[in-house]
Amino acid sequence: YPELRNNQRKGPGFLPCPDRDNDGRPETNCALSTGSTLGRLPFAILGLDDPRDSSGARLWYALAPDFINTRANETVLNSDTPGQLSVDEHDDMVAVILAPGAPTAGQYQRPGNDPQEYLEGANARIADSRFSTTAGNDRLATISRAELARVMEQRVINETRALLERHQAAYSVYPWLAPFADPRADASYLSGLHSGADNAVRLFDKRQDFIKRGIGVNDIVRNLTDGSVSVVTAVSAKSLGLAGHSAGADNDFDKGDSYIIESPGPARARYGVAGAGSKGLVLQDRSKDFRKLGIVPGDVLENLQDGSAGALVTVGKKVLRVAALHGGMQNTFAAGDSYRLRSDTGMAGAASDGLELEDSGADFIALGVRVGDLVKNLSDGSVGRVSAITGPMRLSVAKLEFGRQNRFSAGDVYELPRYNGSRDVRKGLLSVHQPGKHFASSFDVSWQLPVAAGGVVTVHDPGLRAAYLAAAQQTLETTTDPGISVKIDDGQCVWLRVDTVECTGYSASMPYLQGVSESAGAALFVDTAQDFIRAGIKPGDLVGTPYTHVVTGVAAATTLSVLALAAAPSPPQNYRIKLSTRVLNGEALALSETDMQDAEHDFSAAGVLPGDVVENLTDGSFGLINAVAGSRISAELRGGRDNIFRSGDLYRAHYAYADRRRYRFNLRYRGERVTRAERGRRQRDVCRGYGPACVSARAVALDFQDAGATGEAAGPTGLTLHDSAADFIGYRIRPGDTVFNLTDGSVGMVAAVAPHSLVTHLMQGGARDNFAAGDVYQVGKPLVLLEVLRGQQTLTAVAITIPPQGAAGSIRARGIDYYAAVESGDLPRWFIKNRWHQLLYVAYSPGTAGGCATGVDCLMLRNRYNVSNAKAALVISAGPSLPGQARSSGSLVDYYEDDNATLYADDVFGAAELTADFNDQVAAIEP
Repeated sequence: YPELRNNQRKGPGFLPCPDRDNDGRPETNCALSTGSTLGRLPFAILGLDDPRDSSGARLWYALAPDFINTRANETVLNSDTPGQLSVDEHDDMVAVILAPGAPTAGQYQRPGNDPQEYLEGANARIADSRFSTTAGNDRLATISRAELARVMEQRVINETRALLERHQAAYSVYPWLAPFADPRADASYLSGLHSGADNAVRLFDKRQDFIKRGIGVNDIVRNLTDGSVSVVTAVSAKSLGLAGHSAGADNDFDKGDSYIIESPGPARARYGVAGAGSKGLVLQDRSKDFRKLGIVPGDVLENLQDGSAGALVTVGKKVLRVAALHGGMQNTFAAGDSYRLRSDTGMAGAASDGLELEDSGADFIALGVRVGDLVKNLSDGSVGRVSAITGPMRLSVAKLEFGRQNRFSAGDVYELPRYNGSRDVRKGLLSVHQPGKHFASSFDVSWQLPVAAGGVVTVHDPGLRAAYLAAAQQTLETTTDPGISVKIDDGQCVWLRVDTVECTGYSASMPYLQGVSESAGAALFVDTAQDFIRAGIKPGDLVGTPYTHVVTGVAAATTLSVLALAAAPSPPQNYRIKLSTRVLNGEALALSETDMQDAEHDFSAAGVLPGDVVENLTDGSFGLINAVAGSRISAELRGGRDNIFRSGDLYRAHYAYADRRRYRFNLRYRGERVTRAERGRRQRDVCRGYGPACVSARAVALDFQDAGATGEAAGPTGLTLHDSAADFIGYRIRPGDTVFNLTDGSVGMVAAVAPHSLVTHLMQGGARDNFAAGDVYQVGKPLVLLEVLRGQQTLTAVAITIPPQGAAGSIRARGIDYYAAVESGDLPRWFIKNRWHQLLYVAYSPGTAGGCATGVDCLMLRNRYNVSNAKAALVISAGPSLPGQARSSGSLVDYYEDDNATLYADDVFGAAELTADFNDQVAAIEP
């Protein structure tokens, strides 16, 4: 079908409508409800030469409604789609071809188009989908689901084999695989096509009911055609108001644009309570429209009350039917039973709290969840990685990041993104990128965003020292190759298009400044590899490991004036510098030679600690503070005239020392892309301003990353933005984001978030540097946020952001994992849509890059006649489920047979003739 009709969305296996007017061509539409799925065989489109039976009559033809090729492009068809026709009580038939024979008694109106004039008994009607080989003189041939599935699966496994061969030829490695886990627990995003006009900022879809699907304000909409991301601001049945379009080609919707919506609503809609009429294997729920929810035969329905589950064979608007229920106490449905439709989403239970996720309806072990898997809290917007699975219904995450509250609470909807590759897996499921699906990845970030070219620097701490702020600004304006690295444990991405990147992550914390000293003594500290001025080093900073010197001045870019506070080792020595980010100035009241007091300051409350530095400005001495008590400080001074405190001495307390720093990134942009292989995996670089090869940086226009929050400020005035019409928590605004006062021209960093207000500690660059009633504001995501740490505690942060009017610069993310994807042309467009990735697995030999030595480490494939031990890779399709295979369990033995059902036990696999108890099909790749 995809080639015959040039429709890559539909996929193979769809069959033409019957010919209802005897012209040899199918009708443009047909439906079981109107009886139009019975007619003559459309021989012309099939390339046949007008076949007829012995009486000279043309052949008749009936087909199952789920296989009609005029159904919507979103229709799912694979080998788990049951046939709906029956012949002599044999079910699961997809199509029936009928030779009518000579006219029998009562058939007087030939030629004509009335089936009653050609067919007899049950064969003359389609309403009950039943046919008979003993009705009159009709002769029948059938196409069963199993027969059609064999042909479809040959196409699917050969597409997959071709992908593997192309990948290995291009990158010298096979793509990563995902561990085998319940294939049916897959994504449940709401998707569709924009049916409105071009250049629309509002999304229209006449096929949807967004209200019934549970879409809400602040849900995320991803335009897969344009590449843009936006936030829902208003919901009606057929349209959504949107704000914050960014990262796209033109940041709007054009007719036919494809979209997905990231929302807890559709996930909640997959839960419900069985209504009246639910009994046995049938569930009714009149509050749902299961077809609009995207439910299809083969999906798994779980009875949460009973503990049973079964695969769907029939999906109606309000009614679902399973072939059987397994694993429960009674294995039936009854009115009042709680149910859910299995996917990779679930709902946090009452015991969920913080980093602990509990779901009494889940079985994380049976679902194949592993330590290291991603978990996304769709209600909160945060993402974490599984650190422990403490039981079938409980798991822990090491941390949650990038969200509103970064914690689990009862009722939160969570997602466990599936089909993500893993480096150590060589037998499992094909890892695939589905648009909008989160995956863990390492990457490197390089950028140039000068303030002079439009970059905006914001600061968390209004008391930040000027020298450090200047150094931080220089650091944030540009970086050198290879850039700043984010490890796979600390980064996560989403592919929207092949040229659009969306990644968040943070670098490992690193020493604030380190190097190797070339000389050190009583007065000088030299490192010609450094630029201490650019790094913001200043008097009061500490040098050494342990810290044995205090900086008293910066003599040159490579030379510091220092005072030894303790005996120091001889150079060359590795050193690190701790940076003071805050100071307190005052006049001392001497209590003793080593103790002073200043009633104007509460040193303890300010955060001054033992180990910080006090400088006697009058005396010229420095000392490490050894005790702090309220307004009192104790220290032994060195390097000055008297090295004691005297009443009236001017002093400066250097505190809030930072010994480490790290970068946080919010990347969302569209640009050039380069695909390559490195470290045994295919990777993609996406760059803006680095040219087609993503190599040489040059300044180009960079776009604002809109957080979707915009409006007018209300009173009271000041550094806190108030807007009762906004929902900043819902907008997923978080500390570190940048708020722009478009009326005043000032800008600041968000320090705290409440539903209707944003707290900033400092606004700068504007006429008033504050908010007044009526001021228009907009909130954006910083490109880079530099956090300064004491150990793992964040002391302060400085960020650089592209403003709403844009800026000039360049940005590049390198080394993002890139699995097989429909959007890149690796697979046909119908492959993922029809869920074929759920029905096959892949195995590689243990040899390097998929190569192997015959008889040594190749895969073994044995059949009825011989054993071959020379296979580098295998692709195995599951076929339709066989008697005894309950695919609701997600177990390997419910998909594959014999040697193929022992995936992790050995490297021996099986191929055989397709029979009633073996229907795996295998495609092999030779070394």
